[in-house]
Amino acid sequence: MNVVFAVPPSGKRRVARDLLHGCWCWGARIGGATFPPTGLAVLATLLRRMGIAAHVVDPAAGQTADWGRVDWVVVLTSTPAFRSDAEWVLALKRRHPRLRALWFGAHPTFRPRDVLASEAVDRILVGEPEVALPAFFRCGTAVGVYGKERLGGERMSLRWAQRPADLDALPVADRGLLADTRHYPNPFLASPYATMTTSRGCPGRCRFCTVPAFYGRRYRAQSAGRVVDEMSALARAGVRRIFFRDEEFGRDEERVAAICEEILRRGVKVSWICSLRADSAGGETLRLMRRAGCRMVRIGVESGSQRTLDRAAKGITLDDVRRTFRACRDAGLRTHAHFILGLPGETDSDIRKTVRFALELRPTYATFGWFYPFPGSAWGQRAAVGQPPGDLEGLHYRSV
Repeated sequence: MNVVFAVPPSGKRRVARDLLHGCWCWGARIGGATFPPTGLAVLATLLRRMGIAAHVVDPAAGQTADWGRVDWVVVLTSTPAFRSDAEWVLALKRRHPRLRALWFGAHPTFRPRDVLASEAVDRILVGEPEVALPAFFRCGTAVGVYGKERLGGERMSLRWAQRPADLDALPVADRGLLADTRHYPNPFLASPYATMTTSRGCPGRCRFCTVPAFYGRRYRAQSAGRVVDEMSALARAGVRRIFFRDEEFGRDEERVAAICEEILRRGVKVSWICSLRADSAGGETLRLMRRAGCRMVRIGVESGSQRTLDRAAKGITLDDVRRTFRACRDAGLRTHAHFILGLPGETDSDIRKTVRFALELRPTYATFGWFYPFPGSAWGQRAAVGQPPGDLEGLHYRSV
């Protein structure tokens, strides 16, 4: 069997296909950042361990496939990307009739009927892929993987794929499957760099975010030793910069401290960037992070209006944010503050407060995105009430 994990081309925008945290940055990731598809490389590595020929193909990075020899194309997609992704895959399937397509990610999980109705789709995977995908390719069936036979009937009740409970057991991605990071320009760090994701889940209840619904509210994380093992391997391979893509890298402050202490103990020489909540790390931890190679933290501030933060169930105060940015400066860390404009109930006065607050915080970088009610978020579910099925044109990245 020959399986290709494909990244459909989306032009210069490099539309985001992983989870969406509630804001619209013209279809792309925050700040225009691009990343190598390391998560797809992890999945390909899992299949290779089973003896399956698996590859990652990103045409925008110059990678190609002999599609006439491919049995399955596997595509991670999002609500903004799905329409154009489906057009690309359908064209492939028409040129190569034996090719079948399996789709996963937030959009197939939260809008399964819409995705299964597409001619470009043979199977969908609902939920996280690391358990169900190998099972499907080993057995031809798996809990969480469904075909068009599920389109019948008024209601679609689907069991989600099993979540991987032990993230330490997931393999390190074979990064030889990925194109050079020069194909993935990022405003926050220079190439060569690598990305890592070491935790999943978020107990937060932010009403704009899809993460708790997809990954669950229980925080799951790799051990400090597993994290530093991978960092050490990357350093030996010549990588000097790492971008942690965890939504909540700092959720467990003891784990962060253990990672930093292990980096220092082993003498791993890499710099790194991570994301924190405004209330998740104190000054001592931030100083330890700086000593262990952290150079910048990214913080979702969202708004400079406390009323707006409360309405969004963000669970932080403006004073929390002020303290954290001050502590980051004191520790010698650069900061990236992100804000969402147009959250429900927000007024012109609230937006002006946000701009003033951004200036007050004095972050190294500040980015702003428009709110959008993505499927899976609390506000997304509310916005979908009364909407015709499949009527998501306004969420497509070409349409906003």
